[in-house]
Amino acid sequence: MVGGVLCSVNLTAQKQNAWFDFGYIKKSNAWLTSENAAGLSNLNVDKASFAEVYFNKNDGHFINYYQSNNSYLFGGLTESFFRLNNKIVFYGKMDYSKFDGKNMGGSASINPYYNPFDIVEYADSTAGKKEMESYHLTGAISSYTWHDLLMGLKIDYNTVSYFKTKDLRHTNDLLDLTVTAGFRYKFGKSVDAGLNYFYRRTTEGITFSMAGNTEQQFNSLINFGAFIGRQERFGESGYTTSGDNKPFFNEFHGLSLQVDIFPDRKIHLFNEFGIKRRTGYFGKRSSVSIVYTEHEANILQYRGVISSETGNSLHQLKINLEHEILENSENAFRKETSTGGNTTIIYYGQNKMLDRTNTSASLEYTGNFGVNGNNPGWVIRANASYAGRDQTTVVYPAFRNQTINQFAVEVAVKRNIIRKNNMYSLYLGSGYGSGSGTDKVDGKYSSSSDSQSLAVSLDRYLYREYEYLTAPRINSTTGFRYTRLLLTNNIKIYCDLSYNFTKAFSVSYIGDTFTRLSLKVGCTF
Repeated sequence: MVGGVLCSVNLTAQKQNAWFDFGYIKKSNAWLTSENAAGLSNLNVDKASFAEVYFNKNDGHFINYYQSNNSYLFGGLTESFFRLNNKIVFYGKMDYSKFDGKNMGGSASINPYYNPFDIVEYADSTAGKKEMESYHLTGAISSYTWHDLLMGLKIDYNTVSYFKTKDLRHTNDLLDLTVTAGFRYKFGKSVDAGLNYFYRRTTEGITFSMAGNTEQQFNSLINFGAFIGRQERFGESGYTTSGDNKPFFNEFHGLSLQVDIFPDRKIHLFNEFGIKRRTGYFGKRSSVSIVYTEHEANILQYRGVISSETGNSLHQLKINLEHEILENSENAFRKETSTGGNTTIIYYGQNKMLDRTNTSASLEYTGNFGVNGNNPGWVIRANASYAGRDQTTVVYPAFRNQTINQFAVEVAVKRNIIRKNNMYSLYLGSGYGSGSGTDKVDGKYSSSSDSQSLAVSLDRYLYREYEYLTAPRINSTTGFRYTRLLLTNNIKIYCDLSYNFTKAFSVSYIGDTFTRLSLKVGCTF
């Protein structure tokens, strides 16, 4: 929800400043959301903070194959900018959330689209309750070091615990660390440029287990992409060995270049170009444990923001582009036992299992009107986005091609009215989405009768996912916020209630509606 307020002309200057909007401050300058923390120096206030608790209730059957039709999420969030002096600026964020979802099956991963393959529950009858708890901390600093040279450092740390309470059970523990370090330099009066180094490391450990009747057999699909792979029985040696914690490991290294061109103070053309290299594996690297798969990817990114101030209005046009090419290979190995009884893993080759290309693009216009002291009175937003996925999965001699294209448009408006020490805000938004592509094209590299494929396809999940991603749908959001200004210390307290409704068309494998009710209570200071 885009923040904004309309300030009355009868208010004093002090009272206008007390009504600042945190969301507007953060989004109004592209440097403040750059990967390069040196951009924090563009903060145009001494300090701005908010803290809130939130609650979401989700219901409905227009969901992806791994999601819940009955879930809730609650948590607490605080975020802050603080200028220590004319040289140093700090940024901090803390977020805690707890998720509880019923009737969940499908993927055993926290995010099935992040890792290059997935482990999928084979039967719908094993769906059950899942819980997730997350702690997220972010800290950043920007500081002038010499003349017009600024340095920036940002650390982002996230831990997640995720588990299922019905057999086949899985417990996931995620550690996600991102560190960026960069500098920024002013070239003349109309160009700022920066260079930033990016490092990210994630480890998601997965442990499978059972409780109660251990005689029942549970199968999983090792989904190498587009729901084709191999079926594996729990308890056997392999990807889902009982009680054995196996991690997904990912490591990113990257560079980003920022160029901000401003012929005058009212017009900015901000550009951020990024390139990242991703490598990783599933398993444990040691002489006695197995690395099952290894993957690598190259990522290109661009973010552009054109900002223009006219009178008391701010207009922004934002462009985001990303292109990723990923390959995943399965290791061929054997176990050798020495005369002393020690077992060693010997690798003798790799089989490519997946080629995947992800492409995304978005174009967004935001108009902030009646801006007074970092408070827009009206906010109008229009957005168009595209996401594409093209992948080829191989379980020799079988292969599967899949192409998915998603399109979405959205418009929204927010109006805020101040009456003395009270603010009343109304938000309305609507959108349309659809998609196209091919759910599967199967074939074989060899037609020989001796070439028997061990490939297994889980088509019901394939069709559910494809339908969820490509079915035509409309959505609408209505939100209302009441804010009260406490004049004694310029603190604002607020209560925010919003409702989102999605209706899909031409669906056969999943439901056609989904709703979300959200409540936030907090303060800004």
